[in-house]
Amino acid sequence: MAPAPTGGSPARPTRVWNARAVHFDRWLALWETALDEHLNAPEAQALLVMASRMRVSLQRFALAGAALQGEKS
Repeated sequence: MAPAPTGGSPARPTRVWNARAVHFDRWLALWETALDEHLNAPEAQALLVMASRMRVSLQRFALAGAALQGEKS
């Protein structure tokens, strides 16, 4: 099995791709639309809650990485 391109961390690409808050807003909106289209309301809501929690963590990681990059410049 080949190693994951993310290096095993789902948060790593947010730093590599220079992700910003607007990207996370868009990701969550797209995810919500997909959930609503394919799942019943209780399942969609449960997954949206999990995605919202992920968004907070991933965004925090991305913005911390951006701040560190700024310090190195």
